[in-house]
Amino acid sequence: MALRIIRNKTDHTIYMNDISTTLLAHGEEELSARLGLRMLSESDDLARELGAGNVVLDLGDDVEIGPPRSIDIVRQWPQYFKTTADDKLIVNSTPQPGAMTDFCLTSRTDSQPGSGDLFHIDHTVFMYGQEQQSIDQPCGLFMNNGGTNELSTYWLNTKYLEFDVLGNRTFFYDGGVMWRGLADNGISGLMALSMSAVSSIFDPTDYEVVPGTGNCALVGGYLLVPMPGLTGGTHSLPIGQDIANTPQPLKMTGTAPMVLSGLYYAPAFWRVDYDLTEEKFFNLLPMENPYSERKDSNTGDSNIVRLFGNFFAAEIPLMGFVRDFLVIGNSSNFFGVASPDATEIPHGVRIRLDCKTVVSTVHANVAWTLVGYIKTYREHTV
Repeated sequence: MALRIIRNKTDHTIYMNDISTTLLAHGEEELSARLGLRMLSESDDLARELGAGNVVLDLGDDVEIGPPRSIDIVRQWPQYFKTTADDKLIVNSTPQPGAMTDFCLTSRTDSQPGSGDLFHIDHTVFMYGQEQQSIDQPCGLFMNNGGTNELSTYWLNTKYLEFDVLGNRTFFYDGGVMWRGLADNGISGLMALSMSAVSSIFDPTDYEVVPGTGNCALVGGYLLVPMPGLTGGTHSLPIGQDIANTPQPLKMTGTAPMVLSGLYYAPAFWRVDYDLTEEKFFNLLPMENPYSERKDSNTGDSNIVRLFGNFFAAEIPLMGFVRDFLVIGNSSNFFGVASPDATEIPHGVRIRLDCKTVVSTVHANVAWTLVGYIKTYREHTV
């Protein structure tokens, strides 16, 4: 955490003698601009005003912190920040989002207990007489968008990578891919790789009711939102129900707070609790303010985690990591997909991997292989 400013919450001027600071009524000052962190941590006047609630800390983005945590933060600044003898910061840059996470490199997801999908695609894009995907003959899906550019006609292979993040917060920040089997030249040797985060999908027909009797409504054909007063909807979710009366699994797409600020910038129309022991959802409720940036995830029980999110009846792209990255030939090594920041993967968010093998005719046959890996930070790696 980084000290930004301190703010006077009173109607009178506050003077802190041991750090030579005057705060006007409802005024503020960025103390770190002129005072060393050690001096601030040893200030009795600052600690006294913080303890009385007359002054609060603002660590950025207008996130105010009052007593007693504000005093703890001030006293422990030398621990949060390693400094030289003259109070200059010693900086070690890392994408790690917090001390609770550990590094984990993997080529397999864990969406299913004890198993998961490999970051691997090995297909022949065309099989004679087989122009649709199937389980026993997993060729690509032929696409023709009628355009004239390189990506107008292609075979599409799609794979979803899902992680079990309930009780195990997971952050994606880096990865890499390697490919084999494409021609060194020619349009049939071109592949476009796209990687994006998409929503999970629930079936709205499971919750359809007679119009005017439900507690929520499907908006735009894809988003289920609460109705004012929980009446007048066309669908009915199991509001406030226990585990036995809540459908399992509950396919809600979660939202996640920003790493630095802890604020939720994406709207969430619903909240639900999850029992880590029973591995079941319960107590689904509508959010009073879906657009609030501050959400209380504290359930008072370490065995219960609270999620905020939405129900989608169609796959919605949420974030793109790679968009139509073109490759030919054979890679000599893994090509890195790097980022200096970590992005949290909320519950119900899937990483979609699209491989578009460009062809000049539907019967062109290109066999290729793609493998990859993902670097993550996770609360639990075993």
